[in-house]
Amino acid sequence: STDRQVNTTVHRSCNALFRSVSRRGDKYDLCPLLSKLLSCLGEIMVKTDILQLIADLEKATFTDNWSRESIEDTLKHTYNFIYVAWKSETGLNITKLDSDFLSEGINKNIDIESFAGYLIANAIADETELLRIAVKQEMRGKGIAGKLIETYFKDVEEKCSRGLLEVRKSNLPARALYEKKGYNQLCERKNYYKDPVENGVIYEKIYDLTLL
Repeated sequence: STDRQVNTTVHRSCNALFRSVSRRGDKYDLCPLLSKLLSCLGEIMVKTDILQLIADLEKATFTDNWSRESIEDTLKHTYNFIYVAWKSETGLNITKLDSDFLSEGINKNIDIESFAGYLIANAIADETELLRIAVKQEMRGKGIAGKLIETYFKDVEEKCSRGLLEVRKSNLPARALYEKKGYNQLCERKNYYKDPVENGVIYEKIYDLTLL
């Protein structure tokens, strides 16, 4: 896991740090010491656990939140993927994570400060489902959720003919966004959500493959 990778990095870097400390007479030379220490801290800083950032935002946003383990298990399947929105000096960026991400490592450009939100979806045969979407509280109202959805559309519209999602009936801002992006209400599931109990509204979007 990422946590183990971080611990391994710390352990190896600190061992290298102590091995590399040189002596001048009876005194330690602090220049190499500080240099190695900064290098060690730099390595730790880039080992951001993106999946944990997503899980933390899940917990802050939803009562039926997914754990980090659930998110990682979801990503192990090749038909699932995650879009991560993050801020940089050049503006908003969106990075796609798929099953290869778990073996390839961590995107060093995304950290707790730049992380803005995410969208989790799948694509199986010619059908896709938007499973989860959330944006950090302090970054809402800036079009980030819309950009995540648009990026998702660009990926799936060439291979999928139908898209689905489900949302709490009372979540009017989300429903308004989905309808703005071309989703139409299909039906309701009575008492689908818990804590609190509430109906779920299923939305459908038809991708017109003849226009591609």
